[in-house]
Amino acid sequence: MQRTFPSRRRTIIGLLASAAVAAAMPLSASAQDTPAKILVGFPAGGSFDIIARVLAEKIKVELNRPVVVDNKPGAGDRIAVDVLKAAPNDGSVVMLGPDALRSLYPFTFKKLSYDPVKDLVPIGTVSEFAFAIASGADPKANTLADFGDWAKKNPTKANFGLDLSAPIPLNL
Repeated sequence: MQRTFPSRRRTIIGLLASAAVAAAMPLSASAQDTPAKILVGFPAGGSFDIIARVLAEKIKVELNRPVVVDNKPGAGDRIAVDVLKAAPNDGSVVMLGPDALRSLYPFTFKKLSYDPVKDLVPIGTVSEFAFAIASGADPKANTLADFGDWAKKNPTKANFGLDLSAPIPLNL
């Protein structure tokens, strides 16, 4: 398996995004002692947590104040969104989460505790993840369309889903 490293462009985009997050957090004299906070809706040690901790270190230097990572795992990042909504609206609390919160969850869940457009304002892209679809030898699927055709013909044999911290079944 060939390991790929982020391109220079992706690295620059990540650094610009961290600068955008830092700019969104206030730098008033009274806020110097209070740590800024990055919420993460996934457990410590995972990819989102690692990215948030790297961002926190960079933002700490920019703001000259502590920045903590606060993990609020569960419900596919939706618990962290509730914490974000309850936080002071002063920019001292931001959240690192997947774009699925705004793009996929409104179509996946019958009811959300937040309005994806009004309650979540994207600041920037911090990283990109590659996703892959794999199957066993039984479907003999070489493309996603082949797999979809096989799954429709064999509904009792097809088990599949997306991993966005909580399984989401696909209806092909």
